[in-house]
Amino acid sequence: MSFNYWQNIEEGQTYHIYNKAISEIKLFRNGDDYLYFMSKYKEYFQHYFSTYAYCLIPNHFHLLIRMKTREEIQEALKNENTKSAVKYLNEEIPISVFIGNQFKRLFSSYSIKYNNKYFREGSLFVNKIKKVKVSKDGSIQRLLCYIHHNPIHHGLTQEYGEWKFSSYRDFLHTEKTIIAREEMLEWLGGNDTFVELHNLFKNDSLNIKKLGLIFDK
Repeated sequence: MSFNYWQNIEEGQTYHIYNKAISEIKLFRNGDDYLYFMSKYKEYFQHYFSTYAYCLIPNHFHLLIRMKTREEIQEALKNENTKSAVKYLNEEIPISVFIGNQFKRLFSSYSIKYNNKYFREGSLFVNKIKKVKVSKDGSIQRLLCYIHHNPIHHGLTQEYGEWKFSSYRDFLHTEKTIIAREEMLEWLGGNDTFVELHNLFKNDSLNIKKLGLIFDK
């Protein structure tokens, strides 16, 4: 199965987004790095994305998001004072360009702190972010499981709930989260279905090949 990984993002659509480190660099060396990245992600995207799932592992990250509607984005942008925001509001650039600039801000902000912390220089992230539009309910379910399965797939843990830096545990708790938890659980049919889907995915070793998911390659 082939994908167009470089799709433009559009308002109101759902996407699987992925990016990784350049070379063999570890993007995240300890728990504080993961938490800082997610704090900056929230700062730059909470008003424009409904986040359905995320997973961060040492050298890459995955997101499953739905772009908010144009009306929701325009309302949020009243408090965004960047040149990119003004251009989008004036219809000089599409939403894909604005979101691309937000990712540049996220990566730049994270890289500055990371480089200062670890006494290094230069880029951390691959410049071109992979984005795939997801339009089928079944694909969203499978991607939800696939994203949470990443730490298991890469040998970092054996159980979904043991990995602290994915959204899996957010779905099973009641604490405040960036995840659109209630929306997703209502759509899936509740917590029991959420857990069952993940267990079925884990037990089917062919799932990743069937999906043609080659983001990690």
